[in-house]
Amino acid sequence: MSTVDLMKFPLLVVTGTTVTPEQSDEIIIRTARLDAIRDGGLDWQVGVHDAFDVVSSLSEAAARTGNLGVRWTSNLRITASRSGSYGWCDWNGRIFCSNYFLGPWPDLDEVDAEWRCIADAFPFLDMEMWLVGDEGRGAAAGHWTLRSGAVTELPLTAVPPAVADREYEEVAPGYQDGRGVTVERLQGAVARAVASQAGATP
Repeated sequence: MSTVDLMKFPLLVVTGTTVTPEQSDEIIIRTARLDAIRDGGLDWQVGVHDAFDVVSSLSEAAARTGNLGVRWTSNLRITASRSGSYGWCDWNGRIFCSNYFLGPWPDLDEVDAEWRCIADAFPFLDMEMWLVGDEGRGAAAGHWTLRSGAVTELPLTAVPPAVADREYEEVAPGYQDGRGVTVERLQGAVARAVASQAGATP
């Protein structure tokens, strides 16, 4: 594993093959930071709790939805800030990010372990990931591929300019009073994740 200093907020860059909207639903729900879903207004929060079928804490839905409990490699697509929602998978199935800062102070071994957990959960993913120290200004500290349910650690090469300079065009809902998705889409996504965990056809 690399000895490069990640600093407080290393930059995560991901590129990969687009997945279906149905697959993106499950990825986003199962890699969501349930403790970070907030804002959006009271009525929206009620809708979110209804979608997850919980009374108080959204963490109650973790086991039922098969949430992976990842911290550093999560997708923050349910709520949104003024600059948009964050993650390496969006609601349309696009696998890409170039402006996602992990932190504060992530642990490289933990990031590696989370990618392996994600690979096991979603073997259909085909993606390449870089972690670049000092908010993207430093050296590459992590470089992996995730294919066919396996993660391979690669030599620490710089992010290719064609990837690093590519701008992310937000095609999913952006900032809407803190909402990253409609309640209706969220309800379907949660139902799909729950059905998948129960062994049913989503």
